Amino acid sequence: MAIPKAAPAVGSQVGTGAGGIPGALDPRSPKPPGQVIDLKNVVAPYPGQPNPAPNFWDRLTDRWFGFLLPDPPAPAKPPTWTPGIARRNRERAREQMMRRD
Repeated sequence: MAIPKAAPAVGSQVGTGAGGIPGALDPRSPKPPGQVIDLKNVVAPYPGQPNPAPNFWDRLTDRWFGFLLPDPPAPAKPPTWTPGIARRNRERAREQMMRRD
């Protein structure tokens, strides 16, 4: 009976399947039998992760942060200066300075 080799031959790639994709990442490779990973236990975010409704603690912290954090800055108001007003004000001032005969 032949003893299986512990590693592939020298110079060949390790852990790659068809097309040079690692066997664990290749979608064409057969899935391992047994329990599939439960996505509820995943700590890091992943694409397509469901967004559960906020629980009591999340709502409470949001409310406290709303009380304690400063208000966001107010949006900038539009300028109250109109181009024609300054010219007309100068003209009115000149008219008031003129002496009547």
